Amino acid sequence: MKVNVATWIDKHACVYADKPALKSDRGDRSYRDLAERTCRLARGLREAGVEAGDRVATLLFNVTEQIEVVI
Repeated sequence: MKVNVATWIDKHACVYADKPALKSDRGDRSYRDLAERTCRLARGLREAGVEAGDRVATLLFNVTEQIEVVI
């Protein structure tokens, strides 16, 4: 069975909304926050014209935002 990471995050956002999904020295990020931020990013990319199969490059350091981009 294949697991879609976005679906996994959404499911955990419903069940464990306020529990930490990501921890860093800049503070924790809850599952709800992670799900909301990844949805906003996806919406923004679609509005910018990015379609399924397109390639998007990122340049990020070792930060929690990198997880949002990968999802």
